[in-house]
Amino acid sequence: PGLSWHNLPSCRGSDDTMNGRDETGLPNLGLPILTNLLLNSASLKLVRALTFLASRFVAGDDVEDAIDAVHHLNEVGIKATLDNLGEDSLTREKADAAAAENLLMLQRISQTGLDCNISLKLTQLGLAIDEKLAEDHLLRIVEEAERLKNFVRIDMEGSKWTQKTLDLFYAMHDAH
Repeated sequence: PGLSWHNLPSCRGSDDTMNGRDETGLPNLGLPILTNLLLNSASLKLVRALTFLASRFVAGDDVEDAIDAVHHLNEVGIKATLDNLGEDSLTREKADAAAAENLLMLQRISQTGLDCNISLKLTQLGLAIDEKLAEDHLLRIVEEAERLKNFVRIDMEGSKWTQKTLDLFYAMHDAH
């Protein structure tokens, strides 16, 4: 009588070949089809809503998108700060890539004459894996900003990183 979620077939295949994910790539919770469809639909709506809300603050997917967005802001008298989203680079390669992205942002800001600076997270530059690596990346970025007559903001992260962030900030500030 009626529709009960207990008597609907499960979305989970018998061989579980998708490593716990359904055909949409969302986690397969082993719930009945109706429940999984409702969750997937709600998840898609949530992602769309969050994307819409974030679009006001996220300039784009790459440096050129961000440069275009800042250009439009500058046209109406608004200054900007660019932040390469992400944190906790847990490999040297990711930390190197984050440093390169920050350097590219500074160069593109200078080339386009935008009224803009950058903000960065030290964990993205490798602080979580090697303090010296993060310091070296920060030094390169600060020196480039100085050369281009720009500046760098350092985001304060969780309390675990507060003292190391302050130490690196004061060291850079005193030298530059």
